[in-house]
Amino acid sequence: MDVRVLGPLEANRADQPVDLGPPKQRLVLCLLICRNGEPLSIDSLVDALWVDKPPASARDNVHQHIHRLRKVLGPERLLSQGRLGYALHLDRSELDMFRFIDLLAQGRETMTAGDLVGSARLYRDALSLWRGDPFADLSDEPALAPEIAKLQELRLAALEHRTEADLALGDHAHVVFELRQLLEKYPYRERFHEQLMLALYRTGQKAAALAAFQDARKTFAEDLGLEPGTRLRELESAILNDRPVATAVGAPKLASIRTGYIVPAQLPPAPAAFAGRATELAQLNEAAIAGPGVMAIAGTAGIGKTALAVHWARQVAERFPDGQLYVNLRGFAAGGPAVDPAEAIRGFLDALTVPPERIPSNMEAQCGLYRSLLAGKRVLVLLDNARTAEQVRPLLPGSSGCLAIVTSRNQLPSLVALEGTQPINLDVLPAGDAQEILALRLGSDRLAAQADSVDQIIERCEGLPLALVIIAARAALQQRLPLAVIAAELREAHDRLDMFAQEDPSADLRTVLSWSYQNLSPSAADLFRLLGAQAGPDISTPAAASLAGVPPRQVRPILAELTRASMITESAAGRYSLHDLLRSYSVELSEVHDSADDRAVALSRLTDYYVHTAYAAAVLIEPHRLRITLDAADPAIFQEKLADHAEATRWFKLEQHNLLAVVRHAAASSDQRVGHLAWALSDYLQRRGQWQDQALVHRLALETAQRLGDRSAQARAHRHLGRALTLLKLYEEAKAQYQNALDLSHEIGDAAGEAHTYSNLSHIAEAQGQPLAGLEFQKRALELFVAAGNRDGQARSLNSIGWFYGLTGDHEAALGCCNQALDMLIELGDLVGQANTIHSIGYAHHQLGQHREAIVSYQRAVDVFRSLDDRLDEGEMQVYLGDTYLAAGDRDAAHDAWRAALKLFEEVGHPNTGSVRSKIESLSLR
Repeated sequence: MDVRVLGPLEANRADQPVDLGPPKQRLVLCLLICRNGEPLSIDSLVDALWVDKPPASARDNVHQHIHRLRKVLGPERLLSQGRLGYALHLDRSELDMFRFIDLLAQGRETMTAGDLVGSARLYRDALSLWRGDPFADLSDEPALAPEIAKLQELRLAALEHRTEADLALGDHAHVVFELRQLLEKYPYRERFHEQLMLALYRTGQKAAALAAFQDARKTFAEDLGLEPGTRLRELESAILNDRPVATAVGAPKLASIRTGYIVPAQLPPAPAAFAGRATELAQLNEAAIAGPGVMAIAGTAGIGKTALAVHWARQVAERFPDGQLYVNLRGFAAGGPAVDPAEAIRGFLDALTVPPERIPSNMEAQCGLYRSLLAGKRVLVLLDNARTAEQVRPLLPGSSGCLAIVTSRNQLPSLVALEGTQPINLDVLPAGDAQEILALRLGSDRLAAQADSVDQIIERCEGLPLALVIIAARAALQQRLPLAVIAAELREAHDRLDMFAQEDPSADLRTVLSWSYQNLSPSAADLFRLLGAQAGPDISTPAAASLAGVPPRQVRPILAELTRASMITESAAGRYSLHDLLRSYSVELSEVHDSADDRAVALSRLTDYYVHTAYAAAVLIEPHRLRITLDAADPAIFQEKLADHAEATRWFKLEQHNLLAVVRHAAASSDQRVGHLAWALSDYLQRRGQWQDQALVHRLALETAQRLGDRSAQARAHRHLGRALTLLKLYEEAKAQYQNALDLSHEIGDAAGEAHTYSNLSHIAEAQGQPLAGLEFQKRALELFVAAGNRDGQARSLNSIGWFYGLTGDHEAALGCCNQALDMLIELGDLVGQANTIHSIGYAHHQLGQHREAIVSYQRAVDVFRSLDDRLDEGEMQVYLGDTYLAAGDRDAAHDAWRAALKLFEEVGHPNTGSVRSKIESLSLR
């Protein structure tokens, strides 16, 4: 039998064509082929064959199609799997798709071994199997779309690899012709652009190679709004400077000359005691060899899904040299909502070092950018603890070199049916593997001496890894406790977690968890019940102390007890987290043992801790901002003392995810402290370039203030939201927010609020090239700051007025305003305002040709921003400093300043990184 799908579907037996029947019967065959030998249920086939409402006879029709296909293909190939459905078993030599994938794997291995001729031949053999688009006669069927896309991506990867081998073998002229044809069809394929530039450069056509780069840049900019990737830019630089460049094989990789690129390595630590799962590990290894795809690991809570995924991912991390991405989607977290796909994608884009300004404002565009960045790369994506297929789909990569691993308590059938996902359903561990887990924790000698009790423990734990780990933790802590005692307690316990109750009473953990809980001290039990209700992913010692209403010195031994009992995990020094199952159990216990009022008081204490500590941190970061008034803190909370700007920044970095979770939780209950937290987070998020999150918290603050009828909080939220939208370049929406802020501030008589709003409006005017309008906004702001008696606001507005004078060409007036502002800011001790004003003074001197004075000013500004750990603004000042050095004729000093700026911009993902790199490169050409 010879079945072919790399083109129109067809089959031959003994060189004679086989009639595969009508379209729907052919679609059934294609869907079974896509399952790679795994069963496909009748229900899944019905859903795939009839996208809209299926007819009443749908299931009978499917059975008829199966019956006829079994006659055509042979009953030994199309087998019934009972309630699981049907599975198609084809030898790898019988399907062109399998032969293609196998040839690709051989080509990669041959290339790695250094046999370029053999590798090129294998890739050519693989590509010769293609007769057109895959499943060409059924290409409009939605159910086949994921597999078609995957195969098309594999074909493009094969073309890239074969071209790479041809380049290494010196076949440049032929490659140029073919690449130009490929780029007409695939203009956004960066690897093809890179290979074309390299082939042209190798044949002595330097100008043509540089022109090819400009063509690529124009295509990406006009069609996608993006700059070329790092590899393309660095290849252009190498060509400009006549440096030798190598192909990706047979020589040092081009990636080795990349600068400032951080390969994401987000995998959690490997599990401490991992045993068994040989079959599942083999399935994962096969998926990695086959190339692109999605694997879904499903099973009940505590079955070891995450442990398997992380254990395997760490073993094969080197196969994915472009990085490993990880996100806990919190699909079953009891203490908060599941992670929104948009939030997860923003986290991935941040890990991929995408500058904030390049992140689109809508989810669909963010998803497109994410997949574009992974195109042509080998990245492993681990999507842990998913709830639904809809939560997962936007996070799936489309690149041939990427592999996604999804873990979920649900089997996600639509992901399997429509995305071609390969499922791995975890069952409980067999006795031998369960015993190995206990041996890793307790030692083989102890188990051998009490073998009967070990067998009873394994039987009562039902082979559930988490249950075994909890039991082992208790036994490890009490070395003298006979295992027979533990076995007896398990045997005599009767109540089990309802969430794990099934017809067959296995995988049910309340027995183990309740037994472990009952062995806690009263204070540890009290804290464990409260920990499940906190919204964030983890908790620090001071936060836990505030939740419990005790000093940190009292909570530390309690946390240590919970950690020893494996009820919580110390994920980092002084930070603790709960497994989702244990969090659910904690919430269940709290609902039984604690009153609603007691829980609310404890959570309010925790919110107070975050509000007051965040407020103190925000003031350290920006001491001269317009402050708000907080209610008195609960006397039972621990108010963390932060010494300086650096400690405040470090605290925000550690607590950011918890703070965002608390904001969402407080917003859901219309807690006025949402606005307080949004205010505290604003400057930190702005300086980190996390403007999407900045906008989110202020939207929630605005909605809460509107529900509470708090007009002052509404005005503040409108103003801060406008600032975030300005940074996101959503200028019209920002203007509308500012207008609302002006109206409300005027109604309540808040002159300082009006002044700040006018000042913010000037930023939009500057961004839109309207310096005269910006000047008028700042003059109005100054009048209002004077009326409000706000001297710091007056000084900052004077500086801004000077800046706008400079933008309009009146540099003498600029110096007058800015020097006056600087005197006031020095008197007030406002370092941020001083640094910004010194920058304005340096700019005016530069424009007047007074380069020595400009250099002194810019260097002072650099020093101040560095002392504030403000890397973004320090980098900006280094750019200006380099510009002035160049204007003064000091090329070496200009180079040093720009290099310093480039390093800082690469660290923070600044959108102007490319322009600074161009400055450095242009300097070397002069």
